[in-house]
Amino acid sequence: MNPPEAVSTPSEVTAWITGQIAEFVNETPDRIAGDAPLTDHGLDSVSGVALCAQVEDRYGIEVDPELLWSVPTLNEFVQALMPQLADRT
Repeated sequence: MNPPEAVSTPSEVTAWITGQIAEFVNETPDRIAGDAPLTDHGLDSVSGVALCAQVEDRYGIEVDPELLWSVPTLNEFVQALMPQLADRT
């Protein structure tokens, strides 16, 4: 297992997560709007759980999949993750 990725900015985290979502929904990252509901992009519960696992692996934090569904958008998901990411550095 690789060491957790260093985190410097919300925009870097957003860019990486956008890429992951794009792969799950077979879309290009530029088509994933940060302010649109994740379900509008086609993210479902299975891919949502997998996305949370990928975030955990990359950044070395625990992400409850409920968090993903308690915030409506990608931008809000990233903002919810940032305190936890900051605490681990």
